[in-house]
Amino acid sequence: NPTCVKGYDATCYENNTRTSFKTQEHTQFQQSLIRSSNSATMAGLSSCTSYICEVRALGYDHWESDFQSVEAQTTTIYLDAPTDFTVLSTSARETTLSWSCPQQTCRCVEEFLLKWNVANTSIFGEQRVDRREQEITLSGLLPCTLYTFTIQAVTEDGS
Repeated sequence: NPTCVKGYDATCYENNTRTSFKTQEHTQFQQSLIRSSNSATMAGLSSCTSYICEVRALGYDHWESDFQSVEAQTTTIYLDAPTDFTVLSTSARETTLSWSCPQQTCRCVEEFLLKWNVANTSIFGEQRVDRREQEITLSGLLPCTLYTFTIQAVTEDGS
């Protein structure tokens, strides 16, 4: 009966499907809502993370309903650049580059896009690299030529 409801209790926690619920360690985000509110915004959630959010009604006489739950996936509005981008080694026709996944938004990275070019020429290239790889050796480069390399992180939707 809606007239018996004094408010709602909303909870979200990280959905880790690799461990059981009873042994799962998770950060919980909670919010109590007044009766007239039928929505909640949970702040402080991690980007690109799966959560289970639950809500239950709280009654005036200290009763509570069962939780109703829904899965939700957070996204990101920006993606940090890879860090520690460096040249590990070079030879006449190849170079090995390495980088680190951006710390704050690494969960959001689907792949890395590596681009290179030679200034004032039409020589350029690009290579997509899986998110699990953080090093690449590029072969077939021109000897005694200065290349410029850039790298960016790319999300699942290509942004």
